[in-house]
Amino acid sequence: MKTLQKVRYVDPYYTWSNQQGSTRVCSKIDQTLMNGEVHMSFPEIFYEVHPEDIYDHSLLLLHLAKTLDNPKKHLQFFNM
Repeated sequence: MKTLQKVRYVDPYYTWSNQQGSTRVCSKIDQTLMNGEVHMSFPEIFYEVHPEDIYDHSLLLLHLAKTLDNPKKHLQFFNM
């Protein structure tokens, strides 16, 4: 049986609000989960919570942050 674990996040903490001004209610109801295989492939994985805009849920942007084992050579430009 595979288990799921939470992906770490970057502030802000809350991902949802009712957008009601002075009676505003905020909650963290949106989260990102991963299995062990994903964690092994992307040990630096995290998600970023963007401020809410016109919707009541915030955008969650997932960053995998994987480094390449054998990076290709960079393009070199010579001005002749």
